[in-house]
Amino acid sequence: MTRRLKIIIALGIAIIAVTAWCYSHSLWRPEESIRASLLELTPLGTDKAAARTLAEKRGWVDPNYKEQSYIRIKASGDCAVTVVGGLLGRYSFPRRIVVVANWEFDASNHLVDVLVIKASDTD
Repeated sequence: MTRRLKIIIALGIAIIAVTAWCYSHSLWRPEESIRASLLELTPLGTDKAAARTLAEKRGWVDPNYKEQSYIRIKASGDCAVTVVGGLLGRYSFPRRIVVVANWEFDASNHLVDVLVIKASDTD
């Protein structure tokens, strides 16, 4: 094997590794994959203050954000939740997308769900 071929193979492997790492940490991943990553950081049952602090430190939630409350309707039953919403980021390829997350907390301020939503960015 020539030196040139070894260099080409090494560069190919490096490009594949960097691409895989970037995709695995990317907002391009499916919503469920992003949600799973957020649940690793803020597992169900996490205290609202701890989850909000983490989201603020990551720059996802504005410290001045006002929480919202609503009734969550699911097949397993309805419950009142308080929501802390945050902007995870945006990307522009292949089209402009905004990625947001809503951390939902029950009446005892424990995390009951995380919703990740991707939508067209109209700005």
